[in-house]
Amino acid sequence: MKRTAILSAVAILALALFAGLAFALIIPVLLLAYYLLHLKERKESPDAERMDMLTTVDEMTAKYGNPDEVIVTNAVLANELGGAILVYQQQGFMIAAGAKIPLSDIESVVAKNMATPYTVAEYQVIITCSNKDYRYIRFNVGYDEEWAAQVAADIDKYRAG
Repeated sequence: MKRTAILSAVAILALALFAGLAFALIIPVLLLAYYLLHLKERKESPDAERMDMLTTVDEMTAKYGNPDEVIVTNAVLANELGGAILVYQQQGFMIAAGAKIPLSDIESVVAKNMATPYTVAEYQVIITCSNKDYRYIRFNVGYDEEWAAQVAADIDKYRAG
């Protein structure tokens, strides 16, 4: 934030010197408007309860109790929310990619190859939800197609309907 503010101030001073004072006064007004809009977007949080991705599974277990199932998406991060999905079928929600998602909101679950012509095939599992505030939830599951398909199938079996 400090670096952005300093660069903005230098740009405003340069414009004031080279383009005239009237033009340079427009820039701070535009920057202020952009900042206020950006601040408003930050304050508006989606309905999904967001959590830190580095929160551990143990902390979530202490908060919500033992999950009905833990689906490991990344074995290296298996004890963090970035590498595991906690399914609470009795309570009707799951915690995936740092979001608390009602099972009734899940429309579909797919495994997708995210490779481009210049990269190796890394797979993502994409959960599509009916809630427009968190429509797509994506997380990487590695380079194994069968593993990605298995993770997607494990999540899909908890989808309501």
